[in-house]
Amino acid sequence: MIQPVQKMQKPSMLDLENLQRAVGVLSDKIEESEEHIKQLNVYLHEEKAKGNNTAIEEYVQGTKQGLTGFNISSDKYHKKNSKATKLYFKFED
Repeated sequence: MIQPVQKMQKPSMLDLENLQRAVGVLSDKIEESEEHIKQLNVYLHEEKAKGNNTAIEEYVQGTKQGLTGFNISSDKYHKKNSKATKLYFKFED
């Protein structure tokens, strides 16, 4: 036999206040996370500018092509990847 579904109660003011508080906390966490992401992006940019091995590795993984005889001699590749020589060989721009 099918039992009737119990009617949901209207949320109390306390429930609404708790929900509003939770939304406020989550909003703060989102802002903190966004700020942390910005800081990480700045750090990554600075590390890449240094031209260290980690930056080179990230660069190669990011381009998904690495350094080949074809792209090292390609004007199109160098236009698209203007910092490649600095990252791979520590040449100045």
